[in-house]
Amino acid sequence: MLLESATSTAENTQPEPTLTPVAGIRLGDYELQEELGKGAMGVVYRARQIALDRFVAIKVLRPELYANPGYVERFLREARAAAQLNHPNIIQIYDACVADQVYFFVMELVDGMNLTQMLRASGQISERDSLLIIQQAAEGLAFTHNYGIVHRDVKPENLMLTSYGSVKVCDLGLAKWKPPIH
Repeated sequence: MLLESATSTAENTQPEPTLTPVAGIRLGDYELQEELGKGAMGVVYRARQIALDRFVAIKVLRPELYANPGYVERFLREARAAAQLNHPNIIQIYDACVADQVYFFVMELVDGMNLTQMLRASGQISERDSLLIIQQAAEGLAFTHNYGIVHRDVKPENLMLTSYGSVKVCDLGLAKWKPPIH
């Protein structure tokens, strides 16, 4: 089912969001399957990329934020910042798109859960596992820092734990660019 959203004002230069994506619809080459999580700026879905027959995660900007160009730019800045980074401890960004007047970006789908979910499921983490999680998160964050990107929102929900034991830093929505350290 597609939901109508608020119309934009005449001075808004961004595409007018006419649809709120929900599971089961298609955005360009991507078919949304299920909602994985929500944040202040967007909703993340598990999706299937039709052309390559693979599963990805798609972060969709909330339609109510389209009227503010600052939110749109921040959303796109997150995609651009993360797309510059290729590191085993950082979520990979594959694409940033506007389809059917919906802003979204496509990223690696992590087969696992975030640190908060893991803590809720297990109740605790061993000292050894805690150190491994911290080490991998620090390696990913150090890599972003070397590219001049400061994350600014490191928290358990933004540390994804893969089913094979790796940590992936995600959600660069509040990131700031600074001159790279070389």
